[in-house]
This record gives sequence, structure tokens and C-alpha cells, in this order.
Amino acid sequence: MLISSPCYTHPTFMEAAVAAGKHVYCEKPVATDVVGCKRIQKVGEGLNGKLSVVIGFQIRHATAYAEMVKRIHRADIGEVVTAQLYYLSSAGKLNDSKNVSDDEFRIRNHFHFNALSGGILLDQGIHMLDICNWALKAHPEKAIGTGGNKFRPAGGDAWNNYQVLYKYPNDVNVSFHSTQVGPSFGDVCCRFMGTKGMAEAHYSGGVFINGDNKWDSGIARSASELTPQQQAAGIFLSSLHDADANKEKAFINSIETRNHLDETASGAASTLTAILGRETAVTGKEMSWDDILRSLQQLDPKLNLAQFDKS
Repeated sequence: MLISSPCYTHPTFMEAAVAAGKHVYCEKPVATDVVGCKRIQKVGEGLNGKLSVVIGFQIRHATAYAEMVKRIHRADIGEVVTAQLYYLSSAGKLNDSKNVSDDEFRIRNHFHFNALSGGILLDQGIHMLDICNWALKAHPEKAIGTGGNKFRPAGGDAWNNYQVLYKYPNDVNVSFHSTQVGPSFGDVCCRFMGTKGMAEAHYSGGVFINGDNKWDSGIARSASELTPQQQAAGIFLSSLHDADANKEKAFINSIETRNHLDETASGAASTLTAILGRETAVTGKEMSWDDILRSLQQLDPKLNLAQFDKS
């Protein structure tokens, strides 16, 4: 079963699908709030290796990213000291929804509402946070953040910019910048700085390591570097060129071989990491991982779906 509906529905649909004995491919985030994440964790605890449940963090299956993280894990850049993450996107536009109810307007523009989508940290920024958790083999211990919604289109409550400082185990400091501002898409990147070098990965613009153990994925660092012959030879500009296909193959293969995949724990952890960033920014107070886990936060979209039933 594919779950690609608005994010506030993910926990309910996931529970129903697994209860019906269905393998599940669920888009990220797993939920918009803490209670929803805990529901997904509970689903995972009951799988017992009988079903495959994967979450839409396809970057983990991009060949270039997977190789970079493997090299980080084997200490090619030494001990990680700090990391920098950013997801700089163009502004999100509101869909023209004249002469419709407030509920229909919000559904058609769900990315602009925290209770429906979780906001930009859970929709976009979460990809880099998932890479960070993967590369560091951990979730953050605490965070402090800020942000706002300057120049965001009227009609939504989700912020359009966040700046969050995370503290990971072993005193690893991580800075994260996420925006949906202006007419132009910027860049998506993660950098891990270690005692022996720096690993860097972009959506487009290369995946490589500089330092004592240099490595390059072969992904072009700019479009101007590619000749027609190089393109024909399979040299790509996008580091995600094989991510979706590899993810789909892994999912299907896990079902066929019965070596079932369970990504509920990592998916919930990455979603909670994004929620931690969102909540510390909104409150303006430092928050710990335990603060989030103790939270009973549950965002209610307050939708009257009965109005859409056909008589």
C-alpha cells in the first residue's frame, strides 16, 4: 500500500494498512506531531518481521549518498566535530481556491498549515535531518532555534524560515537552515567536518570528500562541467538520479525474499528531530529530546470531512 496523502493522515492510514496485513510505503514525515510519531513507533513494535514498512527517505538509497555515509562511518573524515545542513527552497504558493469552504481551502493548501503538513521542516528540511541522523548514527540530544514567516502568503500558519542548532552525542554541533523564500530555488546540502577531512553532498552539485582520504562520487559539481559525451556515458548532475529506483527495488525485493524492511523507528526519529527543531524555534526556548518525548502534543486539523460526502 502506498500512503502519499496529506501528512496528518499518515498514522491512521499506517495503522489501518498494517492491521489489514499490507506492506506499506509511506511518504515522509510519518506524522505532524509527537503523538502521531509514537503511534508509528507502536506500529513498528508490532510488525515482528512479518511485513515491510518503509518511509519515503529515498536519499538513503542514492548510490552517491550511501557511499559517502559508508565512508563517514569508517572514519574517512576522522571523528566528526560539526555539521552544516541547509534546504533553501523557493517560496510556496497558495492555490487559488475561491468560493470554497475554509476546510477545502486548507486541504488544497495543506503545506501551509502545521496541523495538516507539519510545516517546512517536516516537509522539506527533514531530508537533511534524516541524512544527519543516519551519518551520525544518533538523534540529537537537544536544540535551540529561531525563525519566522516574514513575507509568507496570507492564509497559512506554517513558518517559511528556520535556523536551528542541534547538539548530538559526542559533543557534535549541527547547524540547520531551512527556508521557503523568494522566487528561486537555492541549494540542498549537508556537510560533515571531521578531524581528517570534510564530506559534502548536494542534491545537484556533487558528493565528495576532501582531506586525507579524498573521494569523489563522479556526480558533476556544475552543469557546465558536463559534455554531451559525459552525459551519454552516464555522468550525472543530480546525486539523486537513482534514489527512487533503488528504494523501490529494495522495497519490492524485501517482500519477494521475505527479508522484510522496517523503517518505522528511523522514520519516527527523523520526524521527531524535525519536530524538535520546529518547537524550539516557535517557543524560543532550548528543548531536549526528552522534552519532546514527554510531550503530549497532538495537532488537530479540525476538518469537517462530512461536508464532502456525496448524498
